[in-house]
Amino acid sequence: MKRLLPLLALCAVPAALPLPASAQTLAANPTPTPPASSASPSAGSAAPSAAPDSSAAPAIPAPTPDQIAKWQQALNAFAGEKYADALAIVEDLIKARPLDTQLLLVRGNILLKMEKWPQAVDQFNAILKNNPKDASARYGIAECSYYQQKYADARDLYQKLSADDPRNDLFTYKIYLTYLMEGNMTEAKNRLDKFDFAGNSPAYYFAQAAWNYKQGKTADAEGYIASSVGIYPPISNNLFADPLMSAGWLKKKVGQGGAPATPAAAPTPAAK
Repeated sequence: MKRLLPLLALCAVPAALPLPASAQTLAANPTPTPPASSASPSAGSAAPSAAPDSSAAPAIPAPTPDQIAKWQQALNAFAGEKYADALAIVEDLIKARPLDTQLLLVRGNILLKMEKWPQAVDQFNAILKNNPKDASARYGIAECSYYQQKYADARDLYQKLSADDPRNDLFTYKIYLTYLMEGNMTEAKNRLDKFDFAGNSPAYYFAQAAWNYKQGKTADAEGYIASSVGIYPPISNNLFADPLMSAGWLKKKVGQGGAPATPAAAPTPAAK
Protein backbone atom coordinates (compact mmCIF):
# COMPACT_ATOMS: atom_id res chain seq x y z
CA MET A 1 0.00 0.00 0.00
CA LYS A 2 1.46 3.31 -1.03
CA ARG A 3 1.42 6.13 1.53
CA LEU A 4 2.35 9.76 1.55
CA LEU A 5 5.17 9.10 3.99
CA PRO A 6 6.71 5.81 2.87
CA LEU A 7 9.01 4.01 5.25
CA LEU A 8 11.95 4.81 2.96
CA ALA A 9 13.82 1.61 3.70
CA LEU A 10 13.16 2.07 7.42
CA CYS A 11 16.71 3.17 7.78
CA ALA A 12 17.24 5.38 10.70
CA VAL A 13 15.35 6.96 13.48
CA PRO A 14 13.16 6.50 16.49
CA ALA A 15 11.40 9.69 15.77
CA ALA A 16 11.74 11.56 12.58
CA LEU A 17 11.80 14.83 14.45
CA PRO A 18 13.09 13.98 17.88
CA LEU A 19 13.94 16.96 20.02
CA PRO A 20 16.50 18.16 19.03
CA ALA A 21 16.69 16.32 15.70
CA SER A 22 18.26 17.27 12.45
CA ALA A 23 16.43 18.10 9.28
CA GLN A 24 18.64 15.50 7.64
CA THR A 25 17.08 12.85 9.87
CA LEU A 26 13.60 13.92 8.90
CA ALA A 27 14.44 14.02 5.21
CA ALA A 28 15.99 10.57 5.32
CA ASN A 29 13.11 8.96 7.17
CA PRO A 30 10.02 10.96 8.07
CA THR A 31 8.47 7.91 9.74
CA PRO A 32 9.15 7.90 13.46
CA THR A 33 10.07 4.28 14.04
CA PRO A 34 12.51 3.08 16.70
CA PRO A 35 15.56 1.40 15.18
CA ALA A 36 16.64 -2.13 15.92
CA SER A 37 20.23 -2.86 16.81
CA SER A 38 20.61 -5.39 14.02
CA ALA A 39 20.88 -2.94 11.13
CA SER A 40 24.24 -2.50 9.46
CA PRO A 41 25.99 0.87 9.87
CA SER A 42 26.11 1.35 6.12
CA ALA A 43 22.34 1.06 5.97
CA GLY A 44 21.95 3.84 8.49
CA SER A 45 22.57 2.24 11.89
CA ALA A 46 19.09 1.14 12.46
CA ALA A 47 16.21 -0.45 10.74
CA PRO A 48 13.08 -0.57 12.80
CA SER A 49 12.30 -3.77 14.52
CA ALA A 50 9.03 -4.17 12.67
CA ALA A 51 7.20 -2.36 9.94
CA PRO A 52 3.65 -1.22 10.65
CA ASP A 53 0.99 -3.87 10.11
CA SER A 54 -0.56 -2.55 6.94
CA SER A 55 -3.13 -5.36 6.91
CA ALA A 56 -4.76 -3.90 10.03
CA ALA A 57 -4.69 -0.29 8.83
CA PRO A 58 -7.42 1.39 6.78
CA ALA A 59 -6.66 1.81 3.12
CA ILE A 60 -4.86 5.08 2.46
CA PRO A 61 -4.86 6.45 -1.07
CA ALA A 62 -1.67 7.22 -2.91
CA PRO A 63 -0.49 10.80 -2.40
CA THR A 64 -1.20 13.40 -5.01
CA PRO A 65 1.62 15.40 -6.60
CA ASP A 66 0.44 18.43 -4.62
CA GLN A 67 0.67 16.50 -1.36
CA ILE A 68 4.15 15.31 -2.20
CA ALA A 69 5.17 18.89 -2.95
CA LYS A 70 3.73 20.06 0.37
CA TRP A 71 5.66 17.36 2.18
CA GLN A 72 8.87 18.63 0.61
CA GLN A 73 7.94 22.11 1.77
CA ALA A 74 7.57 20.73 5.30
CA LEU A 75 11.04 19.20 5.05
CA ASN A 76 12.50 22.49 3.88
CA ALA A 77 10.77 24.41 6.66
CA PHE A 78 12.12 21.98 9.23
CA ALA A 79 15.61 22.19 7.75
CA GLY A 80 15.42 25.95 8.24
CA GLU A 81 14.20 25.46 11.83
CA LYS A 82 10.90 27.02 10.87
CA TYR A 83 8.98 24.57 12.98
CA ALA A 84 5.71 26.48 13.06
CA ASP A 85 5.70 26.52 9.27
CA ALA A 86 6.47 22.80 9.14
CA LEU A 87 3.66 22.11 11.58
CA ALA A 88 1.17 24.18 9.57
CA ILE A 89 2.01 22.26 6.41
CA VAL A 90 1.75 18.87 8.11
CA GLU A 91 -1.56 19.81 9.70
CA ASP A 92 -2.85 20.84 6.29
CA LEU A 93 -1.80 17.44 4.93
CA ILE A 94 -3.56 15.72 7.84
CA LYS A 95 -6.83 17.43 6.87
CA ALA A 96 -6.57 15.70 3.51
CA ARG A 97 -5.22 12.43 4.95
CA PRO A 98 -6.69 12.06 8.45
CA LEU A 99 -6.09 8.31 8.58
CA ASP A 100 -2.39 8.54 7.77
CA THR A 101 -0.80 7.52 11.07
CA GLN A 102 2.63 8.41 9.80
CA LEU A 103 1.57 12.04 9.38
CA LEU A 104 0.13 12.03 12.90
CA LEU A 105 3.40 10.69 14.26
CA VAL A 106 5.34 13.39 12.46
CA ARG A 107 2.99 16.02 13.86
CA GLY A 108 3.66 14.71 17.36
CA ASN A 109 7.38 14.88 16.80
CA ILE A 110 7.25 18.43 15.44
CA LEU A 111 5.36 19.44 18.56
CA LEU A 112 8.02 17.66 20.60
CA LYS A 113 10.72 19.61 18.78
CA MET A 114 8.85 22.82 19.55
CA GLU A 115 8.76 21.78 23.23
CA LYS A 116 4.98 21.80 23.24
CA TRP A 117 4.97 18.86 25.59
CA PRO A 118 1.25 18.51 26.42
CA GLN A 119 0.20 18.78 22.78
CA ALA A 120 2.86 16.28 21.71
CA VAL A 121 1.83 13.79 24.39
CA ASP A 122 -1.83 14.22 23.43
CA GLN A 123 -0.97 13.46 19.80
CA PHE A 124 0.99 10.34 20.71
CA ASN A 125 -1.74 9.17 23.06
CA ALA A 126 -4.32 9.63 20.31
CA ILE A 127 -2.29 7.27 18.15
CA LEU A 128 -2.03 4.77 20.99
CA LYS A 129 -5.81 4.67 21.31
CA ASN A 130 -5.94 2.95 17.95
CA ASN A 131 -2.74 0.98 18.39
CA PRO A 132 -1.62 0.64 22.03
CA LYS A 133 1.60 -1.09 20.99
CA ASP A 134 2.78 1.58 18.56
CA ALA A 135 6.45 1.84 19.52
CA SER A 136 6.93 5.16 17.77
CA ALA A 137 4.19 6.88 19.78
CA ARG A 138 5.39 5.27 23.00
CA TYR A 139 8.91 6.45 22.28
CA GLY A 140 7.63 9.96 21.59
CA ILE A 141 6.02 10.12 25.02
CA ALA A 142 9.25 8.88 26.60
CA GLU A 143 11.16 11.60 24.78
CA CYS A 144 8.79 14.26 26.10
CA SER A 145 9.59 13.11 29.62
CA TYR A 146 13.32 12.88 28.96
CA TYR A 147 13.68 16.37 27.55
CA GLN A 148 11.68 17.78 30.45
CA GLN A 149 14.29 16.15 32.70
CA LYS A 150 11.71 13.75 34.11
CA TYR A 151 14.28 11.01 33.93
CA ALA A 152 12.56 8.42 36.10
CA ASP A 153 9.37 8.68 34.05
CA ALA A 154 11.32 8.50 30.80
CA ARG A 155 13.33 5.52 32.03
CA ASP A 156 10.18 3.58 32.87
CA LEU A 157 8.92 4.07 29.33
CA TYR A 158 12.27 3.26 27.71
CA GLN A 159 12.52 0.10 29.80
CA LYS A 160 9.12 -1.08 28.63
CA LEU A 161 10.16 -0.46 25.03
CA SER A 162 13.41 -2.29 25.66
CA ALA A 163 11.55 -5.25 27.12
CA ASP A 164 9.70 -5.53 23.81
CA ASP A 165 12.91 -5.12 21.80
CA PRO A 166 15.89 -5.98 24.05
CA ARG A 167 18.42 -5.73 21.22
CA ASN A 168 17.55 -2.13 20.42
CA ASP A 169 20.68 -0.11 21.13
CA LEU A 170 18.83 3.19 21.24
CA PHE A 171 16.59 2.15 24.12
CA THR A 172 19.60 0.83 26.03
CA TYR A 173 21.44 4.08 25.39
CA LYS A 174 18.56 6.25 26.54
CA ILE A 175 18.08 4.20 29.73
CA TYR A 176 21.78 4.67 30.48
CA LEU A 177 21.51 8.41 29.88
CA THR A 178 18.67 8.75 32.38
CA TYR A 179 20.97 7.45 35.11
CA LEU A 180 23.87 9.59 33.94
CA MET A 181 21.79 12.75 33.84
CA GLU A 182 20.41 12.01 37.30
CA GLY A 183 23.97 11.78 38.59
CA ASN A 184 23.66 8.10 39.49
CA MET A 185 27.21 7.41 38.38
CA THR A 186 27.42 3.92 39.83
CA GLU A 187 24.46 2.63 37.85
CA ALA A 188 25.50 4.63 34.80
CA LYS A 189 29.00 3.09 34.89
CA ASN A 190 27.57 -0.40 35.27
CA ARG A 191 25.52 0.14 32.15
CA LEU A 192 28.32 1.89 30.28
CA ASP A 193 30.53 -1.16 30.68
CA LYS A 194 27.93 -3.32 28.93
CA PHE A 195 27.89 -1.42 25.65
CA ASP A 196 29.35 -3.46 22.81
CA PHE A 197 32.32 -1.87 21.06
CA ALA A 198 31.64 -4.09 18.05
CA GLY A 199 27.93 -3.25 17.90
CA ASN A 200 26.00 -2.16 14.86
CA SER A 201 25.13 1.34 16.03
CA PRO A 202 27.00 4.36 17.44
CA ALA A 203 25.67 3.60 20.94
CA TYR A 204 29.05 2.56 22.38
CA TYR A 205 30.84 5.70 21.17
CA PHE A 206 28.18 8.15 22.28
CA ALA A 207 27.71 6.43 25.62
CA GLN A 208 31.46 6.82 26.19
CA ALA A 209 31.31 10.41 24.98
CA ALA A 210 28.47 11.24 27.35
CA TRP A 211 30.37 9.72 30.27
CA ASN A 212 33.47 11.75 29.46
CA TYR A 213 31.52 14.97 28.96
CA LYS A 214 29.88 14.43 32.34
CA GLN A 215 33.37 14.00 33.85
CA GLY A 216 34.58 17.19 32.20
CA LYS A 217 36.86 15.31 29.80
CA THR A 218 35.85 17.10 26.64
CA ALA A 219 38.82 16.01 24.51
CA ASP A 220 38.22 12.34 25.33
CA ALA A 221 34.51 12.73 24.57
CA GLU A 222 35.25 14.31 21.21
CA GLY A 223 37.67 11.51 20.44
CA TYR A 224 34.90 8.95 20.79
CA ILE A 225 32.60 11.04 18.62
CA ALA A 226 35.31 11.38 15.97
CA SER A 227 35.70 7.61 15.94
CA SER A 228 31.97 7.16 15.44
CA VAL A 229 31.93 9.74 12.65
CA GLY A 230 34.55 7.65 10.87
CA ILE A 231 32.36 4.54 11.04
CA TYR A 232 28.69 5.49 10.89
CA PRO A 233 26.71 7.82 8.60
CA PRO A 234 25.63 11.26 9.86
CA ILE A 235 21.99 10.27 10.21
CA SER A 236 22.94 7.57 12.72
CA ASN A 237 25.47 9.67 14.60
CA ASN A 238 23.11 12.60 15.00
CA LEU A 239 20.40 10.35 16.36
CA PHE A 240 22.68 9.43 19.26
CA ALA A 241 24.19 12.91 19.46
CA ASP A 242 20.87 14.66 20.04
CA PRO A 243 20.80 14.15 23.83
CA LEU A 244 24.38 15.44 24.08
CA MET A 245 23.37 18.58 22.23
CA SER A 246 20.40 19.02 24.53
CA ALA A 247 22.72 18.73 27.53
CA GLY A 248 24.85 21.54 26.09
CA TRP A 249 27.91 19.33 25.59
CA LEU A 250 27.81 19.29 21.80
CA LYS A 251 27.38 22.64 20.11
CA LYS A 252 26.63 21.38 16.61
CA LYS A 253 25.63 18.26 14.76
CA VAL A 254 28.24 15.70 13.88
CA GLY A 255 29.33 14.40 10.51
CA GLN A 256 29.38 16.14 7.15
CA GLY A 257 31.39 19.02 8.50
CA GLY A 258 29.72 18.95 11.89
CA ALA A 259 32.20 16.75 13.73
CA PRO A 260 34.08 18.21 16.67
CA ALA A 261 37.25 19.96 15.56
CA THR A 262 39.75 17.27 14.58
CA PRO A 263 40.23 15.57 17.94
CA ALA A 264 42.35 12.48 18.21
CA ALA A 265 40.27 9.38 17.67
CA ALA A 266 39.39 7.34 20.72
CA PRO A 267 41.67 4.38 21.44
CA THR A 268 40.47 0.96 20.41
CA PRO A 269 39.38 -0.99 23.50
CA ALA A 270 41.45 -4.00 24.39
CA ALA A 271 39.89 -7.32 23.58
CA LYS A 272 37.93 -8.74 26.47
